[in-house]
Amino acid sequence: MLAQLLLNSIHNGVYPGHYRYLCLLIGIATAVHFNGYNVPLNLTNRLLHLLPGSSLLWQMAACILTSLFYWLTAIYMLRYILKLLLMYKGWMYESRARGSQVSLKTKIWFSLLKIFSGWNTPKLYSYQGSLPRLPLPSLQDTMERNQAARAASSIYSVLVFRRLIERQELEPIRIQGVVPLCSWQYERTFNTTRIPGIETDKICHWSDSNHIIVYHKGRYFKVIIYKGRILKPCELQVQMQQILDDKSTPLPLEEQVAVLTAAERTHWAQVRRKHFNRGVNKVSLDAIEKAAFFVTLDNFPYEFDMVSTHINCKAYSKRYFVFK
Repeated sequence: MLAQLLLNSIHNGVYPGHYRYLCLLIGIATAVHFNGYNVPLNLTNRLLHLLPGSSLLWQMAACILTSLFYWLTAIYMLRYILKLLLMYKGWMYESRARGSQVSLKTKIWFSLLKIFSGWNTPKLYSYQGSLPRLPLPSLQDTMERNQAARAASSIYSVLVFRRLIERQELEPIRIQGVVPLCSWQYERTFNTTRIPGIETDKICHWSDSNHIIVYHKGRYFKVIIYKGRILKPCELQVQMQQILDDKSTPLPLEEQVAVLTAAERTHWAQVRRKHFNRGVNKVSLDAIEKAAFFVTLDNFPYEFDMVSTHINCKAYSKRYFVFK
């Protein structure tokens, strides 16, 4: 195993070269030298002046060192050529559809890449020394976030999880893989709300719901999530972006209406019976309570204070005063 690792390291270290090319260069340099010719730069004779002798053994050593120098020089030149070729990104933006034409520039680039990387069969990590450095994005680019896309992706993932529950495709939780725990609470994760009562509250669960409620800047939006199938993330993203781009202002007291859920439950039940049992109020409340789940699109960032932790709880909890 250690021998294989060592051979792989040597192979990757000299890629795209190969030791057989070194042997070939040694043979050529030895033949040229002993036939009375000079290698390029007369490197063999220069090395002989630095070595302690000029016997046959030292002349062979000079030929080997000369070959090693040219071999390593060729390897590093090929690596830098590969690195320069791999910096070209134009091929990424060309169509790969059937019948489409590849540009002449890309064809030439592809041919050169095949030529300069075809000297040896690469192993898993052989190209690591030839790959160009990955460019780091600017700080401003890393701070830009697509809220609509993130919200749509999250909503879709939650809907897929809801479908797993409805189809009972999730395995029950079992302690140490043997003792099962109750799974009924999964059912109440979605399509469920707590209805206030004069004496006791009541948990209401609906078998299905084809919409969610999205809260943004004090406004409530009913968003369809199911039309014969779960809407795709790109379809959900369009609806999220429409909500974010909506410049309308909340209706009078619309921003504060959810605070009623934080009131004393008997008082909230009485207000509900009196003001939310007919008309637009009832329709709106039914849409909220029968939604699959509730989504909040925050319009400002939350900062976490390590010193005053009570401020964090106060800030984060404000958005959870909703009907669900």
